[in-house]
Amino acid sequence: MHCHRRTALVSLAASPWLARAQSAHAVDRALADLVRQGPLAGLAVRLRQGGTLRFEGQYGLRRLHDEARPMVADAVFRIASVTKLAVALAALRLHEAGRLPLEADLGRLLGLRHPQHPRQRITPRHLLTHTSGLRDAADLPPRSGAELRQRLADPATWGSPAPGAFFSYCNLAFVLLGTAMEAATGQRLDALMHEWLFEPLGMDVQLDPAALRPDQRQRVATLYRHDGMAWQAQADAEPADADLVPRAGPGYVPGECASALGPQGGLRASLPELDKLAQCLRQHAHGLLRPATFAELARAHWQHPAQPGDTMNGLMRSWGLGVQRFGTARDAAGGDHLRPDRALSAIGHLGEAYGLLSGLLVGPARGDDPGWTLLYAINGTPNEALAARGHYNSFSPWEEALLRNVLPLLDPLP
Repeated sequence: MHCHRRTALVSLAASPWLARAQSAHAVDRALADLVRQGPLAGLAVRLRQGGTLRFEGQYGLRRLHDEARPMVADAVFRIASVTKLAVALAALRLHEAGRLPLEADLGRLLGLRHPQHPRQRITPRHLLTHTSGLRDAADLPPRSGAELRQRLADPATWGSPAPGAFFSYCNLAFVLLGTAMEAATGQRLDALMHEWLFEPLGMDVQLDPAALRPDQRQRVATLYRHDGMAWQAQADAEPADADLVPRAGPGYVPGECASALGPQGGLRASLPELDKLAQCLRQHAHGLLRPATFAELARAHWQHPAQPGDTMNGLMRSWGLGVQRFGTARDAAGGDHLRPDRALSAIGHLGEAYGLLSGLLVGPARGDDPGWTLLYAINGTPNEALAARGHYNSFSPWEEALLRNVLPLLDPLP
């Protein structure tokens, strides 16, 4: 694969940053090598310290077949489970407005009950913290209300622990959360997400790919997997006639099943647009959420090993309300350690689907520390990406290499 590369952008506003620039150029070369040797289809990355853009780079291709197109800064990705973070923020706004309280009984709203613990209610808090008892018993989400009801009636969809007792990351939980948000508001998920989150943050993004403008379509990154012989398109390939059909047509009933609009991972967004959400979190969601609500979002609702749960091969060690909490865990099972050389904590979310790997990581501002944000998207990985693990954490080797090269740019100058 021929690797097209754009020169990384670095803050050079003042001479003290010249040393940082030299370091950033080394990072630029390292990431170009990472894409070429991975092999990876393409990579986009964006790092801010406070409100200052410290590093931005694009490598490889956003489309490989037919007319190859290089990765660009505003490439539009199906950003996978980073979507869940956006849905969580909208859900918390509905909570603050009294439309969907965190402790609401979803048995009354959706008929949702754990079959082994029918007397215990399941709440939005349980869905946000992946402690509802739900399991992903099928690879694909339900496509209709009838299919959702069938899925919930399947014993394989449920673990044996009671709601609140065990952490198990679950895509179906966010299908149900999106459905509950629709039922509470009477709005389609895409409409309520625009009203409650995207418009307040000025985000030009879409849950329904049919709603993308022509200029956004031109910037869509196809998602690929490499089967050992060649790249195979998995999602958002051209031509994409199916994506021109609205996901929520005339017969769509809000509150039946929101999976068509992708609350579990269907958001199409560029890194600059996601950066608006990241900057909001860096500033403790000031102007979007009340301080107490942000504190509730960011605190540990589940923590390994003090509380039982599935760590997903060591990667997930702590969870807030719809956000993963990254710390310094490192043991035989792997870990969530962001840097090998020092402690660095963050909140955010990762994404993995159809060959894509993505991340939105935020170090919220504290005192004189302005905080930081890191966003990245890899639009094509080898098939072994699902099983591969880094040397000092449980991220994929490619993400670990990205973190190892990019995060030191946050260090103060000597």
